[in-house]
Amino acid sequence: MAKRKYAIFAAAAFAALQLMTGCGNDETDTAGQAQQPGETAAYCDLSKTKDGTYTAESSADKVHGKSVISLTIKDHTITAVNYQGIDKDGTPKTSDYGKDKDPTNAKKAKIAFEAQQKYADQLLQKQKLAQVDAISGATINYHQFIEAVKKDLEEANK
Repeated sequence: MAKRKYAIFAAAAFAALQLMTGCGNDETDTAGQAQQPGETAAYCDLSKTKDGTYTAESSADKVHGKSVISLTIKDHTITAVNYQGIDKDGTPKTSDYGKDKDPTNAKKAKIAFEAQQKYADQLLQKQKLAQVDAISGATINYHQFIEAVKKDLEEANK
């Protein structure tokens, strides 16, 4: 009886371990790293920004390319945000991005492309980088957006 309980416990532990590790991957990129709490807090204050248009790009992801974000600031307010995704081959991502892929990857590409405008709209509406919410299926874009906007705001505060 004890051997049976042990076997059931071992099988359950093995299954739990598989569930926890089965969805990960071995690739590491700086654009996909999680943010630390409060990391964006310093980028929420627009009171010292100078008027102008600032453009910065994120680090490149090995598979998905990079992001270029332009911010226009006037009177300490973000008045325009432009998000342009750039594929790893240097091609700007358009609404056709990913349509040549299999249905699963085409759907993922569509979510990622549509998230670009949603991230830009959130920042324009909320005016605070820390209040831009990540969108499921577009996490790499989110981290690239945060990275590039931080660079833009650093430049605007010089």
